[in-house]
This record gives sequence, structure tokens and C-alpha cells, in this order.
Amino acid sequence: MARRKDGKEPNNWGSISMVQLGKELKKQMNTTCTFSVKQPDLNWENEAVRSELYNMINWWFDKGIDGFRVDAITHIQKSFEDGDIPVEPGDEQYKAAFERYTNRPGILNHFT
Repeated sequence: MARRKDGKEPNNWGSISMVQLGKELKKQMNTTCTFSVKQPDLNWENEAVRSELYNMINWWFDKGIDGFRVDAITHIQKSFEDGDIPVEPGDEQYKAAFERYTNRPGILNHFT
């Protein structure tokens, strides 16, 4: 997760697990982690990242693997331009942002 010019985090999105994400983000400010800080998200907008991932997938297929578990694939398209999730007084600092990172329009563009 990158910082804004004013030094603040770019949004208040929490991970799905919401486990001490705020504390961990201070250690990894250039990482977006939908599930856990130990599982950084790939930048699916970057063609080189997708190409390398496809190379790894094909390497495993060449080894004879039957398939992959892709249950989290619905989280690869993000909507960072939508900004913060509205908070109410007394809410947690970070909010679940499922509507910003789940089943977003354009997700199929990453597979063409």
C-alpha cells in the first residue's frame, strides 16, 4: 500500500481477516494485502507480472499438476480510485472493503 503525498495511507481498507492490519501496514507501506500481510497481492494491472505468473503456472502444468485452487481469484481487481470506506464514530480505523476488491468490473481483462 503506497502512501499519499501527505504521508497518510491511500485508503482505510482493511484486510479480509482484519487482524492487526494497521500495525502491520507500517512495516509494509508499499504492499496491498487483501487477506494477510503475509500474502501480498500481485499487481494484476502489470502485464509483466501476469506474464511471469502464467510462466509459473505452465511450469507446474509441465510437471504434471492437475490444476490450481483459485477461490480467491475474485479479489484480483481493485478499485483504489474509490477511496476510503465511510466510517462512523467509534468504528475501527480500517474497514472491510469487499465492494472495492471483490468481483469488480474488468476482472476478466486479466485473463486475455
